[in-house]
Amino acid sequence: MIKKILKFFKKNWKAVLMVLVGAIVIVILVMALGGKKNASNEETVPTTTLSQQGPRFNPKNVSENDTTVPYTIEATYPVFKGIANTEAETKVNQLLADNVNGKIAAFKNGVAERKTNTSIPQNLKSSLIINYQVEYLSDKLVSILFNEESMLAGDAHPGHETSTFNYNLESNKAIALTDLFAEGSGYLTFLSTNTIKYLTNLNISNSEMIQQGAGTDVKNYSNFYITDQAIAFVFDYYTVAPGAAGMQKVYFTFENLKNFLIQDGILKTLLVNNVI
Repeated sequence: MIKKILKFFKKNWKAVLMVLVGAIVIVILVMALGGKKNASNEETVPTTTLSQQGPRFNPKNVSENDTTVPYTIEATYPVFKGIANTEAETKVNQLLADNVNGKIAAFKNGVAERKTNTSIPQNLKSSLIINYQVEYLSDKLVSILFNEESMLAGDAHPGHETSTFNYNLESNKAIALTDLFAEGSGYLTFLSTNTIKYLTNLNISNSEMIQQGAGTDVKNYSNFYITDQAIAFVFDYYTVAPGAAGMQKVYFTFENLKNFLIQDGILKTLLVNNVI
């Protein structure tokens, strides 16, 4: 039997070789097609995974450098996606872009004005830097802290400004203090009393400046952001202390604020989660 098989292979080795080569080619093609299918599946996995992660964001960078004026701009702000309320997502992204572009336009106007001032050396450079920190993000609300540093040609030192952005993604509107604190609760008195006490203990300013910048005027507490555990009130340069002391933040935990908050307001999710 074996002799017959060997005799057959010896006589028909070319045909056998062609069959083997054909079989090997078929196996390679099958493996290649299978590999492509797996690769395609792997490409779809991140999209599915990301869609289950809820809201997320990517930085939008704006970078300009003009050597003739001269000035530099380095600005960044978040662009959100995956928010359940798509109308709110569109609105938020537009508001954030308009806000940063507005600051850039104002800076360029300032640069142009300095350019016409012949008393300022024309080789002095102006600069603008804007960055951000997303402090809280869910399908219900987003809270962002912006920091801005600008320097116009001829200035002795850079100017600093902080601003916050708080937005109710469910109702598609900005969040004000009155959306967080119950009317008639006396929250302004509570905030002011404790803020003044905290700042006074820091020994960074005089009592007059602290009393004016941290008094019960609602405008003093309009610059705030929300975290998962507290509300932080931001006091910009020169509002409650000299510029050398920098920006000041005063945190109030939800536990401290629970008697003043609207219990069924935008922060109700944190209430349900027993954070407050």
